[in-house]
Amino acid sequence: MPYSTRNNVKNTLPTFLTLLATMLLIVTPVWADSVVAMVPTTGTYPYRVAVNPVTNQIYVANSGNANVTVIDGFTNNTSTVMTDNGPGAIAVNPATNKIYVVTSSDTVTMIDGTTHSTTTIPVGTYPEAIAVNSVTDKIYVTNFFSNTITVIDGATNSTTTITGGFFPRGIALNTVTNQIYVTNYSSGTVTVIDGATNTTTEITTDSGPYSIAVNPVSNKVYVANAGSDTVTVIDGATNSTTTIVVGTSPGSIEVNPLTNKIYVQSSSNTLTVIDGSTNATSTILIGGQMSFNMAINATANKIYVGDAITNTITVLDAATNSIAKITAGVQPAGIAVNLATNNVYVANSYSNNVTVLGDSGVDTLAPTLSGVSASPSLINTRFDETTTIQFTLADNFSASCSVAARIFNSSNVMVTTLYNDTPCPSSGAASYLTWNGRDNTGTLVPSGTYLYMVRGSDRVMNRSNIQIGRVDVR
Repeated sequence: MPYSTRNNVKNTLPTFLTLLATMLLIVTPVWADSVVAMVPTTGTYPYRVAVNPVTNQIYVANSGNANVTVIDGFTNNTSTVMTDNGPGAIAVNPATNKIYVVTSSDTVTMIDGTTHSTTTIPVGTYPEAIAVNSVTDKIYVTNFFSNTITVIDGATNSTTTITGGFFPRGIALNTVTNQIYVTNYSSGTVTVIDGATNTTTEITTDSGPYSIAVNPVSNKVYVANAGSDTVTVIDGATNSTTTIVVGTSPGSIEVNPLTNKIYVQSSSNTLTVIDGSTNATSTILIGGQMSFNMAINATANKIYVGDAITNTITVLDAATNSIAKITAGVQPAGIAVNLATNNVYVANSYSNNVTVLGDSGVDTLAPTLSGVSASPSLINTRFDETTTIQFTLADNFSASCSVAARIFNSSNVMVTTLYNDTPCPSSGAASYLTWNGRDNTGTLVPSGTYLYMVRGSDRVMNRSNIQIGRVDVR
């Protein structure tokens, strides 16, 4: 049977603030979610899933085996990485490209995302949930039966143990304030850890605090209390609390920091929506039997909820409160969203596969590249000169794109590649790349004429046309 764990992976400060600013600039189009792939896993009882949006790799913990399935988001091809027995909760540090997998062997398996090599890190008894702070490169693991939290230093894999309350379960962190929040199910408390000092503070909640989520914009923390049908709101600045009544036995909880709305899943087959500004609530009937797994796409303002009875995913369009049901595999469990592609990945525990929901009807148009300099100014290496390759890039949906220019010598051997992130509104934006006449090792290239090929790509990897030019080096 699956190893029950919770996965609460939060964004990092630089990533979050950059992403937030970008998202506010993007006019997110509306699309109808559909199943674009069913990917078989390489193990049984796939239970939790996490995404690295930078590499577009998806990691699925197969709790019935000692392995993780790695899905290439570009091709849906899979590979397998071995772990300790009973992999469960899983979290990704996109800044270091490392993946951390909780196991029933009282360890965390660290996976190097580049090489798939692994390191085993001992933690406490029955590790339950895991969260990563990419700013500090610290990883936090709740140990349910040893009443502790293990702090892993991502640079050294060394650990520190912090005493928590009874049966620590859910975990969330605020990367802006470097505060970590842990629900203690049997204590009726939340342990607040200062990430800089590892000192702790206890905050009383209602009974059975289960899952937890943070709004880093408002510095509010939301705790779903499964034993009292309430949510405790913690003011992150003062640690004062407010209680909000929600549905029966609330389980999963998610926050949309862009809209300041909080979504609470309950066993009464409802979602309670909390207005973060007023704490007013509304209720949306979902139907079916929830599996207490939920994910949110903040940019699209959509919520995805697993339904274990009908084997479907309930999709709530939060802008209109409209609901759609999409057939998944058997017993949908963990859900994760790739904000870079808008794809949603659902681990189906009893059919040993992953349902991929896509927005294939949205951004299928490639960006348009134009105005590339055909013959920019020559580079005189004696005076340490540079040359500028100008271009204009336009895209239908993306606020920003990436551009690469590959530079070749007269023998058609590539000497270096130039990269840049650039605005690409639908009306087009002019930008440029700069070359200093050096190859990819930093060595000045010999005199001669060099060919360059310029190409752009948008946020979902649609690639533009190629334009070429030539530059002389003297």
